[in-house]
Amino acid sequence: MKHTGQPFGHIVTLLILVSALLLPCPAARAAIINVGCSVAELVNAINTANGAPAADTLELSAGCNYTLTAINNDDPNHGPNGLPVITTDITLNGYGATIGRSAAGGTPNFRIFQINNGGALHLKRLTVSNGYVNHLFGGGFYNLGWLSIANSTVSGHRSHGAGWYGGRGGAVYNDGGTVDVTNSVFSGNHAEQYGSGIYTNAGVLTVSGSTFTGHDVAFSGGAIMNWEGSATVSSSAFSGNRADTGGAIGSCCDFASLSVTSSAFAGNSAHGSGGAIKHNTGGILAVTGSTFSGNNSDLWAGAISNSSTKASVRNSTFSGNYAYESGGALSNSGALAVADSDFTGNYIDGSLSPCGGAISDSGALVTVMDSTFTDNSVVGAYGEGGAICADGSRLSVAGSTFSGNFANAGGAAIRANSTVDVANSTFHANTYNAIYVPGWRTVVVTNSTFSANSGTWGGAINNQAGSVTLKNTIIANSQGGTNCYNVTTDGGGNLRWPSTDSTCFGAFGDPKLGALADNGGHTRTMALGSGSAAIDAGSNAICAAAPVNNLDQRRYTRPADGDSNGSLVCDIGAYEAGAVSSVHLLFLPLVERQAQ
Repeated sequence: MKHTGQPFGHIVTLLILVSALLLPCPAARAAIINVGCSVAELVNAINTANGAPAADTLELSAGCNYTLTAINNDDPNHGPNGLPVITTDITLNGYGATIGRSAAGGTPNFRIFQINNGGALHLKRLTVSNGYVNHLFGGGFYNLGWLSIANSTVSGHRSHGAGWYGGRGGAVYNDGGTVDVTNSVFSGNHAEQYGSGIYTNAGVLTVSGSTFTGHDVAFSGGAIMNWEGSATVSSSAFSGNRADTGGAIGSCCDFASLSVTSSAFAGNSAHGSGGAIKHNTGGILAVTGSTFSGNNSDLWAGAISNSSTKASVRNSTFSGNYAYESGGALSNSGALAVADSDFTGNYIDGSLSPCGGAISDSGALVTVMDSTFTDNSVVGAYGEGGAICADGSRLSVAGSTFSGNFANAGGAAIRANSTVDVANSTFHANTYNAIYVPGWRTVVVTNSTFSANSGTWGGAINNQAGSVTLKNTIIANSQGGTNCYNVTTDGGGNLRWPSTDSTCFGAFGDPKLGALADNGGHTRTMALGSGSAAIDAGSNAICAAAPVNNLDQRRYTRPADGDSNGSLVCDIGAYEAGAVSSVHLLFLPLVERQAQ
């Protein structure tokens, strides 16, 4: 019998069809949509992009003004929007274009953009302006998904309202989503209550290379408010922002964390506290490599207020900040670690009981390492603590220099109304009383140098009712009165000068101190001249023990053979003659050290 071959051919055809059905469908391709200079074309382009599953890019007409005059949609939960709600991944390349709500009279209130959960909006080289919502959140943007703003300007938006009915996020309200801002400008936005520039609610905010100017709110976070979220700010500038607390940035509650790096804060103000930053009852505040200048507060914390939480400040500069009552630069009621930072010319001038020209503390623990305090002041008649007002549980100071600080009522460098430990530090030309102990507190000073401080009773140390112990410490040449008043305990190895002043403990001898200068290390020190009575005259046991740990203020190794007699003996004071540099100790943020 002859076979025709047709059944075999049908089988082959069937297999090809089945294989074709099993192959994956080709992925949807991203589209590039050119948008003419009209609102209608912009709306159509967004609708088209929303209808496609792939990420799309809308190329706007360069320099075009897309002026919105009507509400496009009204979300039942979040209110009216001028453009279609973003539901997919859309990029707008602006090329200098502007999208804004019309400023003409009679224009209805609406925000510009809403980004839903699952949506993503990326703005580049675009100005977005003049959104307005009444008793709602987010005058310019309401974000539930992902919003990125790059090389753009966001200005003139407003969120009006009080309580839970608006007034948050003048420009951007981030509702649990993610917001990235890069190389952009936020200016002149306004919210009645919180976050005129950005309000982030339990979301993630990242800001880099951006500028925030001219924002104000009634409550907290003039430019940015971080509520129970995570905020990271780097290489950005904040100026002329105002709030009741946190003139530039407010951060609050539960696990709210705020990191600020390499940023500048100038001329921001608060009616209550935190002229630049207020961090309250939340996670961790970390400030690194930043500058704070000319910020002010009507009550306390001219620059930073840290309340009931953990904070670290490293490698930062505070200059010319002002508060009326306490903490010209910084106020703390939590746990605070300061390292490698400079405080210069910060001040307070309150009329009640002002305290803390640079730092005011009423919290659990403050550590200050390798930092400089210069020309800070409390100028009120009853003012104390020209540099630091320690009213909390404990203050620990190491490797730091205090010079030219002033307090009318005492404690030009430190008002010690808490347990205080000072080691390897220098106090020079402070007025009045470098350290003032007003009550029943314990103060221990180890391997430190006091020179030319002023005060009728105890230019170096005035102790009213506490316990003060000196170890391996130089106290010399106080001006206008005695070196010490009521220092209670000689811990050994001390040196005092001149020989006519017997108010402190230790041997009499001229330390032959050099001028305050850069002798290496993090801070300025006073070198011991040839023939100094402090060279090789200290206690090696005291130097070897904590908190000195065989290092001087510069982190140079002790003891050294400063008098070249072949014996290694620790010097008295903060400076070790003949010492060589050692490996610098790493600064551990307070939260890391507490975990150890």
